[in-house]
Amino acid sequence: MDPSGGVKRLLLCLLLGLSATGTAVSGADFQTSSANPQTGVSSAADWAQPRGIAVQTANRPGGTPGRPESGDTIAFSYSESMNPASFLAGWSGDPTDVSLVIADSNGIETLLVSGVALGSVALEGNQVTTGRAVVFEASSIDLSAATVTVTLGVPLQPGYLRTDNGKHALAWTPSGSARDLVGRVCLTTAVSGSSERQF
Repeated sequence: MDPSGGVKRLLLCLLLGLSATGTAVSGADFQTSSANPQTGVSSAADWAQPRGIAVQTANRPGGTPGRPESGDTIAFSYSESMNPASFLAGWSGDPTDVSLVIADSNGIETLLVSGVALGSVALEGNQVTTGRAVVFEASSIDLSAATVTVTLGVPLQPGYLRTDNGKHALAWTPSGSARDLVGRVCLTTAVSGSSERQF
């Protein structure tokens, strides 16, 4: 028997839009036949790398609008569920303590979470004294499916904090070390937030 006969028949069936039994094949059937073996999900999106899609700050109830302070939050949203251990070794996604830093360098302010693969955020505002940095100790990080939320802890240098009521758009550059649930690395394409008062 010619071992290539089965292959030839399959190719012919695909060209004619038929299954191996001679029945019509739909687009969904083709997707299923090419499903990702790691997840069993057959959509084209399943093969795409995860990416950042939104970043947003929020002022705590009763807090000072426009001023980063304990209880304020910043949320990082991805295009799909992410692996918590790719952000922080051994992390399960449950709330855990981290340090958040906002630093000013020549009037350019950057926010990052120490030791966590979230990338960095350009605040585009004036929340910290020029040339200074504020560390928020005992900040908390948690993961809910596709969103990582960081709650600011206690500022160790509160005297360097400023209130900025202007409208600014955050610019988040995700880390390429973060991965989704099947191990694909996150794209590092920058994400712009809404132009609004931050924190």
